[in-house]
Amino acid sequence: MEKHIINVRMFGEFSITYKNQTITSQEIKSPKLILLLSCFICNQDRQKNNEEIAKYVWKYEKIENYANVLKNLIYRLRTLLKKELGIHDLLITGNGKYQLNPAYVFEVDALMFEELLKKRQYYEKTLFFKRALSLYQGAYLSDLDNDPRIARQAKKFQKEILKIYYDYIRYLEKREDYRQMIDVAKQGIALDQSDVDFYALWIKGLYLNGEYENARAAYTTASDALYMYSNVNPNPNKALQKIYEKIQVEEHPQDTTLLEVMDMFGESTNNQPLYVEYGSFKRLVVHQKHLNDIDGANSYIALITVESHENDVKVKRYLEKTMNDMKNTLMSLLEYSDVFSRFSNNQFVVLKNITTYEKAKEDIKKMTTRIHRNLIAKDIAFHITLREVSYG
Repeated sequence: MEKHIINVRMFGEFSITYKNQTITSQEIKSPKLILLLSCFICNQDRQKNNEEIAKYVWKYEKIENYANVLKNLIYRLRTLLKKELGIHDLLITGNGKYQLNPAYVFEVDALMFEELLKKRQYYEKTLFFKRALSLYQGAYLSDLDNDPRIARQAKKFQKEILKIYYDYIRYLEKREDYRQMIDVAKQGIALDQSDVDFYALWIKGLYLNGEYENARAAYTTASDALYMYSNVNPNPNKALQKIYEKIQVEEHPQDTTLLEVMDMFGESTNNQPLYVEYGSFKRLVVHQKHLNDIDGANSYIALITVESHENDVKVKRYLEKTMNDMKNTLMSLLEYSDVFSRFSNNQFVVLKNITTYEKAKEDIKKMTTRIHRNLIAKDIAFHITLREVSYG
C-alpha cells in the first residue's frame, strides 16, 4: 500500500502540509476544527466512537445532540481537506466510529519532539539541541491556549525546551565556546523574556568572552526588560549581580596608581541625582543608615507607584511611557544628594538624603504633579508612601 505523508505542525502556528500544499490556522479559521484534527492525529492508531470524540471536543460545553453537532464538524473537516489539500479519504467511518486512514503517515512535530526526549541519551549534545530547536517553533497549539488541557501540555513542552536551552548553554560554557554560548542565551531570551537565568547566562557569556562593555550594556538591557515583563519585583539574582561586579573590576586597568584612580573620579560637573540599579540602591540605603546613625541626619525613602490594574488596557498602554517620563523628571528635579532606582514595572523608589519629612514629601508631590500634567492619559493616578530611613 502506497503511503502518503502528511506533515503537521503543532508548535507555533498550526499547519498541515500535503504534497507541497499547506493550510494553516488562518485558512482553517476554526479552533474546533483544529481541536478535532489534534484529537485524531494524537490517536492515529485508535478507533474512536462519536461519544468519545464529542466529549473531547466539547468537554467544557453542554451539547444536547452531540451526534448531529459532530457530524456537522466532520463534514466541515472533510470539505476543507478536499478543497485545500485534495485529500478525500482521510477518515474511515463505520458503526459510529472514526479512524484515520492507515494509508496516510503523519509526521507531527510535537510527537517527534516527545520521541526525541525519550531517546536523548543516544544523541550527541549539539545534534540533540539542534534537532529539538528545529522541532520546537513556538507554543504548543497556541490557537487553543484557552483550553486547560492544551495549556497544561503547552506548559510541559515549554518546560522541556527551556531545560534543553539551559543544559546546552552550560555545555557550551564548559567547552569555552563563549561566542556560541552568547548566541544561544539570546535565543533563550527570545523564547522567554521574563527568565532571569537566560539574561544572567547571556551576560556571563559576554564577560567570559572579554566583551566587558557589551556585558555592561547587556546588564542594563536585562534590568529594563525584566521590569517590563515581570509583574513582581525583578531584583537581579545573585549570579547576575556577581557577574556585574566582575565586569566592574575587569573594566579597570591593572596596576593603576592612586593618582590615576583620583583622575577617574575627577571633579564632577554633573549636578544630577544618582540613578542606579536596585541592587546598588539597597547597598546605598544600608550605608546611609550607618551615616545617619553617626551624624544624626535624617533621610527618607519614597515609593512612587503608578496605580495599575491588570485589566485596564489604557493604563497598560501608557505605563512604560509614564515610567520613562517619571525617570526623566526625577533626574531633573531631585537634588544632587538623592538616589533613585526602578523598583518594579510600575514603581520607583527614591532615597531623599539630609532633609525633613515635610520637605521630602513636598518634593515628591511636585515631581509627580509635573509628570501627571504632561501625560496623555490624564486619569492615570499616582500613590506615594514615605518613610524615614532608620534601624527600627
